[in-house]
Amino acid sequence: MKKDFDDYSSALLQKIPSAMVVVDERLKVIEANEAFVKMWAIDMLDVFNSFDEGIQGASVERIFPSVDNLREVLATGENIHIKRYSYNDKIYDLKIFSIELNRIVGIQATDITKFEQPREEIAKQAREVIAKNIAVVQNIAFLLGEHMVDTELLLSSIAESYDSDKES
Repeated sequence: MKKDFDDYSSALLQKIPSAMVVVDERLKVIEANEAFVKMWAIDMLDVFNSFDEGIQGASVERIFPSVDNLREVLATGENIHIKRYSYNDKIYDLKIFSIELNRIVGIQATDITKFEQPREEIAKQAREVIAKNIAVVQNIAFLLGEHMVDTELLLSSIAESYDSDKES
């Protein structure tokens, strides 16, 4: 019965489209799916496909960039969800979760780059428009200030000339 469950859980892990890996307290891979290998360790894909164990026993420290977060979840049991984890020009949604306190953690990673890049492009364009508007407003303020000084000088000289005409 337990063997059947292990087989089913392993098959389920392999079918999940998100990158998934289960790691022990020594940060060694217990099990990973192909999506994880393609996302984080493409150079190990041949090894993964050549052996039934895949990359079992591999050091996740050499594969996964967010090892400090893994250690934190191992130590505390508190799950971490990083909604926008940037790495190598990609954006990932990362979930690092405790399976067994101080012993086993799991990672689920989804590449959300194609969804986030348009948002980033829109935000970049909005920042550019804001910068241009600020420059225009500053220029207008400068010109108004300059015009105000000219107007004040002209009106002051006219007022003084009227005042001096009254006194004469």
